[in-house]
Amino acid sequence: MKSKYEFLDLKKEYIVAPGDDEDIFFRMLSIAEHGSLNLVTDHISEINNSIPDGKYWIAQNIESRKGKKRFFLGRVACAFKDEIIDFIERSIKKDDLRNLIIQPIFECDWKFVVLVSEEGSFFLYQNVPSKRPISDMVTL
Repeated sequence: MKSKYEFLDLKKEYIVAPGDDEDIFFRMLSIAEHGSLNLVTDHISEINNSIPDGKYWIAQNIESRKGKKRFFLGRVACAFKDEIIDFIERSIKKDDLRNLIIQPIFECDWKFVVLVSEEGSFFLYQNVPSKRPISDMVTL
């Protein structure tokens, strides 16, 4: 069953259409599963200072399995970094933070994701092939 969580408190650019959302989610999740863990923190300010400005995908980190097949059960939206940071801060204050995954929308090979836990911990993963620091990346 799909989640009905619509990111109502997030000032978003748009919600991703069903079908496309699953592709985006599993591409993001792949970076976390195969990438290098570069930062673990309980402070959103550290994440805010570690990632560049720009547009980001934000998705509920919810999946299910049936045999070997994996299914995405959440939603994906697009929003600017500042809006996402504000959304997460408000969610923490309301004690309504969800498991999330965030990735910038890049057209280059330097990719990373931020996993957000319900408890307010943040995990920044970077693609293994990239040795370039995140602070040197350019967003489009």
